[in-house]
Amino acid sequence: MVFKLLEAAQKSWRRLDGHNQLPKLVLGVTFNDGIEVVAKPTDRQPITAAA
Repeated sequence: MVFKLLEAAQKSWRRLDGHNQLPKLVLGVTFNDGIEVVAKPTDRQPITAAA
């Protein structure tokens, strides 16, 4: 039954806008209103993932 519910819901799903920007987001690039913010090299702080 869950499979049928997901199958029905999938018909109304749409692709994410900007899905091509996801790799940049993972790398820590900052975006402001969907526009990439270019920071000076000294302004960047390394981002570490929580365990």
